[in-house]
Amino acid sequence: AAGHEAAHLILHWKQITASPVKAMRDFNLYDSSGRVENEANFFLADFIISDQDVLEVIESAYDYFAAARTLCIPDPLLAFKLYSMMRRGYKVRSPVNLDSKFLGR
Repeated sequence: AAGHEAAHLILHWKQITASPVKAMRDFNLYDSSGRVENEANFFLADFIISDQDVLEVIESAYDYFAAARTLCIPDPLLAFKLYSMMRRGYKVRSPVNLDSKFLGR
C-alpha cells in the first residue's frame, strides 16, 4: 500500500496538490479502472520487482499464485508486472485481464 501511494506522490503530485480531498479517496489498491491508478500500479510493480526475478520464478513456479508467493508480492501486483513486461516485448502471459474484477478484490 505504501509503495502504491508513493507512486501517486511521484507520478501525480500535481493532481494531489490541486485536489487533496479527491486524491485521498483511493480505497481499492489494485483498481485498474482508470489511468491514474494503472500508472501507480505499473510504477510500483516495475519499481519493486525486477524483470529477471520474474523470469526466473515463472520458469520454476507451479502456477501464477505460487509465483507471487515466491516473489513475496500480492498476486494482483504480479499481474501488473507481467502486463508491463508483455508491453515491453517479453514473452510472458498474465492469467488475468487487467480490466477484470479479480484485481480489485
